[in-house]
Amino acid sequence: SSEPVLPEDEVLAQLIFGRSMSNLSPLQIAQLAEAAGQLAGVGGSTSLLENLRSAIGVDDLDVTTDDQGGTAVSAGKYLNDRTYVTIQKGDKPGSGKATIDLNVGRGVKLRGEANDAGEAKGGIFYEKEY
Repeated sequence: SSEPVLPEDEVLAQLIFGRSMSNLSPLQIAQLAEAAGQLAGVGGSTSLLENLRSAIGVDDLDVTTDDQGGTAVSAGKYLNDRTYVTIQKGDKPGSGKATIDLNVGRGVKLRGEANDAGEAKGGIFYEKEY
């Protein structure tokens, strides 16, 4: 439920993506439908998105849009239990980037990022699940 009252699909979109249904990409809408199906006990590992991820050998696949209408495609893959790599390419020049996350333990992660303009940056992050 929501306050103010919204349709269930809008509530689900806000919960999963943090944005309105009207601001979701077609792939995000398909992911939303998949999540709703799984919550309802329908679907599972034979879904279209799962088949697509499996066919190209990635763990995560997404198409996003920003507030200015720019679109980006990203794919992520776990190299092992501690290392996750993401490649993202947007529709604008200089919008591509590669990110690697290394989980060093106890909620601490090291992150390195390089974009297609040749810039690189890194950081240390702390995450805690509760």
